[in-house]
Amino acid sequence: MKNFGNNKTTGKAFKNRPSSVKGAQIKLEGDWGNMARMMNTMPLDIRTSYIKAQTTMAKRLQKIIKEHIMDNDMGWKALNKRTISIKGHGNPWYDTGAIYNNISIITKGMKVFVGIPKGSSSYDGKRSLQSIAGAMEYGTGKMTARPLFLPSSREIDQRYMQRVFGQHLTFKLRRKYGIKPKYR
Repeated sequence: MKNFGNNKTTGKAFKNRPSSVKGAQIKLEGDWGNMARMMNTMPLDIRTSYIKAQTTMAKRLQKIIKEHIMDNDMGWKALNKRTISIKGHGNPWYDTGAIYNNISIITKGMKVFVGIPKGSSSYDGKRSLQSIAGAMEYGTGKMTARPLFLPSSREIDQRYMQRVFGQHLTFKLRRKYGIKPKYR
């Protein structure tokens, strides 16, 4: 385990903070409804390749998120002295390891997400890990936001995404259908 000493001052601030964690939503960029409808009309093996590509991306995002938790390198505001004395370190996203250990890849239909599964609770069983992570990500009236998931997702390069999707789909199109797509 890495040292949880002082917070570093690198990283970007998260500006779009919802007023309520309970009502927080994820905004998907692009026309995902049209993409889902199109993918549902594709043969099963093409849809499987699409999900495999998303899963590859999700594994990378999961790794990035977990590294940021352990490295404490997102430039979050330092915890107050009382909290540090209780936790024994200054890493805001790591307490008992419950959040870290529950960051999962979740597949729902044609979509793959990285997050904390519903029903996951803290080790004492008293709190929902989703609500704790939401409070950490967006802040509350009493707690400063310490965004992790959104900034981590922005670290994945667009070209890498195109390459991953291209490789998975191209392989299937060439192998099964003899189609040789060309990408820019």
